Amino acid sequence: MSAESVSFREKSFWLDEDYIPNASLGTNIDVDVAIIGGGFTGLSAAYFLKKEDANLKVAILEKDVIGYGASGRNGGFSMSLLAENSMDLVYFAGGLEAARAAHQYMRAAVDHVDYMVKEYALNCDYEKNGLMTMALNPAHIKKMQGYVETYRKLGSDCEFLDRDELKKRFNTEAFYGAHYDRHCAILNPAKLCREMKRVVEGIGVEVFEGTPVEGYDEGNTIHIRTPNGSVSAKTVVMATNAFSTQLDWRYSKLAMPVFTYIVLTEPLTDAQYDSIGWKGREGIETSLSMINYFRLTADNRIAMGGGDALYFYNDNLDHDQDSYAFSVAHRDLVHFFPQLEGIKITHKWGGPVFMNPDWIPSFGRTGDHKNIIYSMAYSGHGVAGANYSGSLIRNLYFQKDSEWKDLFFREYQTKWNWEMGLGVRSFRWLGFKAYVAWMKMMDSRAIKSLENSADRQYYLKQRFAR
Repeated sequence: MSAESVSFREKSFWLDEDYIPNASLGTNIDVDVAIIGGGFTGLSAAYFLKKEDANLKVAILEKDVIGYGASGRNGGFSMSLLAENSMDLVYFAGGLEAARAAHQYMRAAVDHVDYMVKEYALNCDYEKNGLMTMALNPAHIKKMQGYVETYRKLGSDCEFLDRDELKKRFNTEAFYGAHYDRHCAILNPAKLCREMKRVVEGIGVEVFEGTPVEGYDEGNTIHIRTPNGSVSAKTVVMATNAFSTQLDWRYSKLAMPVFTYIVLTEPLTDAQYDSIGWKGREGIETSLSMINYFRLTADNRIAMGGGDALYFYNDNLDHDQDSYAFSVAHRDLVHFFPQLEGIKITHKWGGPVFMNPDWIPSFGRTGDHKNIIYSMAYSGHGVAGANYSGSLIRNLYFQKDSEWKDLFFREYQTKWNWEMGLGVRSFRWLGFKAYVAWMKMMDSRAIKSLENSADRQYYLKQRFAR
């Protein structure tokens, strides 16, 4: 196990449970497929490949522990969202037809998670309660109605909820309208990872934890170097997401590692829970570009994330803690539900999301011999998408024709260029700063439509202070 693994329990509330990792790789092995990364993508790839061909030799190499990265630190929303919203999806897909195929893929991804939970009795605190995207100001009511109208064209059965309906469900003045999609769920992501490890090991996949990849040599056979052993593989699946650029800078053309942060409350008392409503236990996102995302846990804590996003020069990944981002998330929670004033925060954590400004993932083949398959850049929407990405990896590996063969995000690259000139890392930092400033400006314009001056003051003077 690497030194970093010693403190894996500190990386998120979800990971903070007793867990005994597998042994690290300690010899030289030959496999058909080596999967680098033991998160949702790596576990999904292993599952789909072995289910297609039980004789295939598949090994997962995880630097730390299963679910150590974004897969064990995210908010736990299994949802069909692709791109920032439905209108953006149509734009980036190049039209309704391509967007409809992509949206149906994401709905199938949510269904797949549901199937796996039920088929394999995955113990991951799964609740299929739907997702609400909340308008936090009058200006965004039409935006939510536009989401609903477009999603219905894409084949969704979502609906718009007005302010009066939301007041029946939540005891707050903060929500003006909502896009409501019942086809979504919440879960404990680290438990899902560990349960999926159980599933793939049960079908013959070898899982090595505490096994960092130090490098690899490309060829018809790829030779992977680790501290205490090596792997020779005919094909490699790159399932490293935000950690990808640490292995190979070419993945920087797809996205960049952006940090988001989450705070978690103590369990609500019965009185506190009754005071806020929220009996439907839906997952919630907000309509701002600098979104919040929040949900209840199995023991009735509230996990509140978002509100800020940070990129660090040179793709630095050592920024799991940020006091300002934590304060924003905490303040936003109490702003939405003032009756929770004084509630204690028991856990604070952060982690890198591999994100591009289009919020579109990418999958495909790469490498000098086209024997590296990748799926990554889920842009914060990877719980369902990454858990189903193995179906795309399987199709590429076996060259299968399928209903997903023409997905527009195959080998997708952002229409922006984070680097403003390939290889110029300093420009990535400047470009991200400009992008966040633009998002905050758009948010501030919408916030000005609030009738309550105290609410306006909160967002314009406190929320966007950094």
